[in-house]
Amino acid sequence: MARGLVSLLLLLAGMAMTLVAIPSAWIDRDLLDNDRYTDAVAPLIHEPVVQEQVARALTTPISERLDLSPVLERLLQDATEKVVATEAFVPVWTDAVRLSHQSAVEGLRDEGKGVNFVKDGVVVDRKALVEALRPRLAEAGLPFADQIPAGEGTIVLARGPDVDRAVTIARVADRWAPEMAVAAVVLLLLSVLVARRRGLALTVAGLGVLAVAGLWWWGIGSDRNGLLSAAGDEPVTTTHLLWDALSASLRDLVRGVAVAGGVTTGLGLVVALLGAVGGRRRPA
Repeated sequence: MARGLVSLLLLLAGMAMTLVAIPSAWIDRDLLDNDRYTDAVAPLIHEPVVQEQVARALTTPISERLDLSPVLERLLQDATEKVVATEAFVPVWTDAVRLSHQSAVEGLRDEGKGVNFVKDGVVVDRKALVEALRPRLAEAGLPFADQIPAGEGTIVLARGPDVDRAVTIARVADRWAPEMAVAAVVLLLLSVLVARRRGLALTVAGLGVLAVAGLWWWGIGSDRNGLLSAAGDEPVTTTHLLWDALSASLRDLVRGVAVAGGVTTGLGLVVALLGAVGGRRRPA
């Protein structure tokens, strides 16, 4: 009786740890890794809605600084959208995403002068983008291209009330993600070893892991509208595109956990079946 209770408690603890280990591993492996993050976010520049948002974020400060007329402002916006849509802009955007992520992680870890993630949200630095934009606009024949000031500030891709909480979670994941994963495996393994009927315990542990994976799979889709907030009055579509790009690796991770849970369940059934057959063959 006592062993069964201990096994159950270990199983519940293992499931709870698995529940938090999955996002922690995703954050540590994908969101905080510069190359993986850049590979996920940089291709968004091919999306028309992102191109429009980037162009608007680049031109609005310029228009305000130069006090452009509505006609010149529209001319600047159209020319900028054409530049942003070119393949020549892609490597500039990619470098800006990479450097902005590096700065954000430094801020997350309180290193150097990184971006204040709580204040700024998910951002891309404007400076390099404006520097690349200026000569392109001059080539397009804009008379005021040489008057465009140096880029300052950032382009906000996502900002909202959950950023503060996300930063806290990211800091915990950055420090404890490997330990959480190990703890989840150890707790589930102990729940099996302590149990009297280990085949049954292994089956239940596998089903528990499957349940956790299923919960996360459901959560990824159902929380799509709430996990990230739109940046100011920017279209929610941009925020959704960002979430879809970043969550693709989370889906892969959850899928892998589900496979592990399924294999464990199958192995537990085999062990339980062999135990039952062996018990029947024992002489009375």
